[in-house]
Amino acid sequence: MDTIKDSMKELSVSKKKPYLDKDGNKIPATTQILKNLGWNTDALIGWARKLALQGIDPYKQRDSAADAGTLTHKYIETWIKETLGHEGSEQTKKELEELKSKAEFDWIIIAERGLQEFQTWCDINKFSLKETETKLVDEDNKYGLTIDCIAKDENNQLGIIDFKTSKYVTAEHVIQLAAYFKGYSKLKEPLMWAKIVHIQKDLTKEVEQVIVPYDIPINKINTGWEVFVRLRQIHDARQILEEGFDLYKKK
Repeated sequence: MDTIKDSMKELSVSKKKPYLDKDGNKIPATTQILKNLGWNTDALIGWARKLALQGIDPYKQRDSAADAGTLTHKYIETWIKETLGHEGSEQTKKELEELKSKAEFDWIIIAERGLQEFQTWCDINKFSLKETETKLVDEDNKYGLTIDCIAKDENNQLGIIDFKTSKYVTAEHVIQLAAYFKGYSKLKEPLMWAKIVHIQKDLTKEVEQVIVPYDIPINKINTGWEVFVRLRQIHDARQILEEGFDLYKKK
């Protein structure tokens, strides 16, 4: 039987288009560049080893744990697009209905709670949603970025909201947010604030909060950007160093 995660993989593959610079050359996405970081590698290996010793497939465990959070994210994405009259709102609604048809009933209850929490959070902070899925290319630094949400606060200041469906919020997420923050500020309008909305991964009906918002101060954004710029350089350097080698073929 197909799972909700299988559907998400199909949808992500169908949507995936490469970022191109003005000359039509492919350039890496922000997430591709972040793979050069490797800060969480040891933790992931340890987690996978622990599950394997218990006879559990780590990939199946990861996908199952993400299902409720993934559905919550899709609920929020659908609501944002409908609110903004986004051109992709009808397609996103179809995707949501497909995911719901393969979801367990508890996941739907959790996801609807998560959407309500997000809406309440937006109301309390008096956010005015402005953009979603904004796709940009930084020609100078040669990377592509797609932003979850741009909004204005009660002081009419523009900011960015990034969603994370993961077990924890990590430094890597801040670096990614910094790349989005700096890219948008340079290519469109200056941003004044940044937030991560954590959609918790191991969700049950008993969880007190489905979403947990974090304010990311500008000093962390600046530090994250410094790291990202270096990772961008490492990304190119790695390609040069690997050129001529078939790293996946045993001699």
